[in-house]
Amino acid sequence: MEKVVGKYLKRMNVLKIILCISLLSWTLFSCAQKNKQTNDLITSQNVKEIISDSLNLVFLTAEWCSASKSVLKKNYSKICDSLSDEINVVIICASETDDQFTNYLEELGISCDYYLLPNKQSHEKVLEHGDRKRIRHFIKKNFIGYKDLNLEWQFGIPVSLYVNQKLEIISKAPWEYKSIKEDIVK
Repeated sequence: MEKVVGKYLKRMNVLKIILCISLLSWTLFSCAQKNKQTNDLITSQNVKEIISDSLNLVFLTAEWCSASKSVLKKNYSKICDSLSDEINVVIICASETDDQFTNYLEELGISCDYYLLPNKQSHEKVLEHGDRKRIRHFIKKNFIGYKDLNLEWQFGIPVSLYVNQKLEIISKAPWEYKSIKEDIVK
């Protein structure tokens, strides 16, 4: 009888281990799917699906912009890792190719979703001022409250905005992790 009970207990322990491994695998898979990066195009048709939380931090950049790269490097891996439960962080890039920007974000360990602005001049080199115009046009076309920002004469990139689920611009957002964290706590 003791041998039968012993075999039964061993089988139960094996089943518990298998169950624990299965649950752990499912949990890790779920977390990976939540933080899965994407490099899809963002357009007027899908912007509401992407920027859908009550509070969204939208960072608009161009792949050639050194100021943007500096902000991303210093702040956005921390922002994505520690604040993504409190705020939907979306990075939008005006880029000729997605590979360069994708590789750069991967090097920095940035785990936020990112999207590319469509480039109507895909076979031609887009000049810097062309990217600024594309970003400004995207903001004007898709967000409410653009005029209140007074970006018309001083438009530069990167642009960082707080936006709600109705695509209303709440305010300009700071670039620094500490300032964004303080804003969210308010």
